[in-house]
Amino acid sequence: MLKILQSFCCLGLSLGLFAQEKPVYPFLKNDSILQKKLIGSAAQKHQSIIAGYEKNKIKLYKEIYSTRHQNVMALLESKKPVTDSTVFNYLQAIVAKIVAANAPVMAAQDLRVLFSKDAAPNAYSMGDGTLVVNAGLVAFLQNEAELAFVLCHEMAHHYLAHSDKQIRKYVETTTDEDFQAKLRQIKRTGYGGAELDELSQNLLLDSRKHSRNNEMEADQQAMQYMRNTGYDCRAILSCLKLLDQIDDSLLYKPIDIAALLNSDEYPFRSKWLKTESAIFSEMSKAEMPAAQSKKDSLKTHPDCDRRMALLKESVEKMPPGKLFLVNEALFKNLKTNFFVEFTAQEYNDAELTQHLYHAMQLAQWSNDFRDLGIFLMARCFNALYQNQQAHTLGTKIQHESPYTPENYKLLLRFIDRIKLNELASVNYFFCKQHEKTLVKYQGGTDIVKTAIAQYKNHQN
Repeated sequence: MLKILQSFCCLGLSLGLFAQEKPVYPFLKNDSILQKKLIGSAAQKHQSIIAGYEKNKIKLYKEIYSTRHQNVMALLESKKPVTDSTVFNYLQAIVAKIVAANAPVMAAQDLRVLFSKDAAPNAYSMGDGTLVVNAGLVAFLQNEAELAFVLCHEMAHHYLAHSDKQIRKYVETTTDEDFQAKLRQIKRTGYGGAELDELSQNLLLDSRKHSRNNEMEADQQAMQYMRNTGYDCRAILSCLKLLDQIDDSLLYKPIDIAALLNSDEYPFRSKWLKTESAIFSEMSKAEMPAAQSKKDSLKTHPDCDRRMALLKESVEKMPPGKLFLVNEALFKNLKTNFFVEFTAQEYNDAELTQHLYHAMQLAQWSNDFRDLGIFLMARCFNALYQNQQAHTLGTKIQHESPYTPENYKLLLRFIDRIKLNELASVNYFFCKQHEKTLVKYQGGTDIVKTAIAQYKNHQN
């Protein structure tokens, strides 16, 4: 074993000295001036909103709008917004087509529309004119027309003032005298846990009802916006179908953890993936419908079947349009490269299990980014080891639950089960197997050195 370790050390160090290291990846370059403009625009919008509530006796409005603004600023000031000039201008060109086709109802100056380096397959309106499309959603979209529908839908939320209406509804409900009287009665008894839960549950159910109604109203309005643009409105139905299945979809095949990490010198151990009944007992048949209902309620995009049914007849009557109107080549490039962008962002945000899962997908199934996936995996294993050693790993990883996708659940189980010395060995032999790939990248030699040092810690 000592000879193996010594030879690997020498080989890794010599390759690092003489190889021409290349950048890890040509990541999108953010424009700090543009980012500051977005931040300034959001701050100005917030001040105009707050000014309208300065004399309002209900302070709750100001508190809610201030919290909303904090969420907007947290995003805009982070490293997630994509402000690369080419990509940002591409998105604004699509927005401009939608706005121009629906003038004077729309006004571009009301909006801040951006891509975010977030893996969640979602898009959302933040209520103040900030509209966000996550990279994780773009990676699944099939064409520019589907992206246009996503934008039309979020713009509909904004122009229909759904956020403001929900805030008003919440304030009116919680400040209503009957609601306050019930709250005071519960507080006086001192034993109002069940009653308080019921009051909160009723408020939550009412909120969900309004939220789902808002989704369908936004769909209807988005369809009207989109029919004026020249994009093919059939993309509305294909997009909703995609969204309905997106939580169980993968851009690449499911990963085979054992195949990725097995080596002749340190075989992969089946115990790392074995199910233990102590963690999750098997659901009874009686429990399954309730569990499925719970899973459906947690979907990123609920009610898509119903939403498609409401739009289908109208969409099919519309004349065909274009799938691309701005830049087909750039759209396809974004689909491919956004996967790498959000995978890298997960590492920057210390979301290590999500990052490792996506890195493994690249390493095992990507034709273009296999070597990059190997590099990201080795770097992540080093970080997992360091955090496990420092007893900080729990804050950087997710844990499996009954609602976790099955393939991702295996990775979470592996990370949860593997011991520190075993993790060091897995990474050491993984780096040994792929060291020629690793040392090609800037920082790759340091990754190899770290893996060797971690392994040596457990050889005495």
